[in-house]
Amino acid sequence: MNASASWVPARSLRPIRGLAASTVTLIALSALASACLSTAHLITGEPPAARTVHVAGLYALVQAPAGIAFVCWLLRARANAYAISPEAFHRYAALFMVAGWLLPVVQLFVPKGIVDDIWAASQPAEGPRGFLGDLRDARRPALVWAWWLAYLAMNAAWAAAVRTVPGTASPAVSPAVLVSAALAAHAALSLLAGALAVGVVTRITAFQGRAHGRRPQPAG
Repeated sequence: MNASASWVPARSLRPIRGLAASTVTLIALSALASACLSTAHLITGEPPAARTVHVAGLYALVQAPAGIAFVCWLLRARANAYAISPEAFHRYAALFMVAGWLLPVVQLFVPKGIVDDIWAASQPAEGPRGFLGDLRDARRPALVWAWWLAYLAMNAAWAAAVRTVPGTASPAVSPAVLVSAALAAHAALSLLAGALAVGVVTRITAFQGRAHGRRPQPAG
């Protein structure tokens, strides 16, 4: 019998599909809202820095649940990854599951590292007790790379749109043109980052679902 066929998780796997479905839905709504906001600024010509309190509040009502759901899904997925690969050492402490998104500089690389480790540890392909290697040496999936680069580029485009004010652009390009370009890029990148985030959640959830299916079933 090969290693993967005899593998049994050291700890019980918790249900994750329902949480993943909610997270995917909220991420999709958040990406759509973000793209619509940038498009509205493009159509009306109103600079992003001049957002009204009402618009900002409505936007936050969509963004906040999506962020909370994604972090909750990450917590559940990481707990399951520990069950699947109990000997794998994750690079970041549980504190960074939340703080990693908020701390300056750290927020540029820690969230991706957390997802990378969960991805690798959710695939019990190296031994009877799951992933046995060092997660620092695990292959970095292209899908996670693409999602993270799109996410960073999306935030950079929005920052460029907000911070471009008259007098800061070069004489050859007007601030209005720069703002329009940044808003268009932000709208496109919001949809791309959202789609890739949905892909990441779906793939890791599928890995853990297959691991759950490999557990021994009661006789009869």
